[in-house]
Amino acid sequence: MEKLYDELRKKKNKHIFDLLYERSFEDQSWFIQFWPKYDYKNDYQKKQINFDDERHKNVIMQEFVFICVTKQNSRDVLDAWYISKEYNMAAGDNYSGDYIADRFVFKLVQENLQLVTLAEESAEIVMHAGFNIHQHYADLKKENELGKGNVLNYV
Repeated sequence: MEKLYDELRKKKNKHIFDLLYERSFEDQSWFIQFWPKYDYKNDYQKKQINFDDERHKNVIMQEFVFICVTKQNSRDVLDAWYISKEYNMAAGDNYSGDYIADRFVFKLVQENLQLVTLAEESAEIVMHAGFNIHQHYADLKKENELGKGNVLNYV
C-alpha cells in the first residue's frame, strides 16, 4: 500500500490521489503545513451513470461505487476504475443456480461514468482424485438449458 501511495503522490497521478485521500487536520502541529497528513477515503459513493448508446438512449441510473486503481505494466500508467456493489447474476425467474457474484466496472469519461465491463467472481478450482471434468460439464448442461440465464451483455 505504501508503494501505491508514493506512486499516487506523483504529479501525473494527482487526479487519482485526490479521489482516494483527503487532508487530515487532526494534527495541528507546526510541521503539518510542510508535510501534510492524508487519510484514505474509499467508501461507496453514489454516482450517476449515463447511458447514451442506441439501445439505451439518454438512460440515467444511480449506482453505488468504490474506486479500484490498476497499473498498466507496459506503460507504467495508473487508472482509476469505479466498481459497483455485488450483484447476483444467477438471480431471475428462469434460473435457480448457485449465487454468482459479479460487479459492473465503470470508467470516468468527461465527467460521466460509462459502463466498461462486467467482472465475475473467481472460479473455484476443483482438485481431487476422481473428479471427472467431462461428466461435471455434462451434468451442468443437463440441468441448465442454454439461454435461460439472465446475463447482461452490454459492452
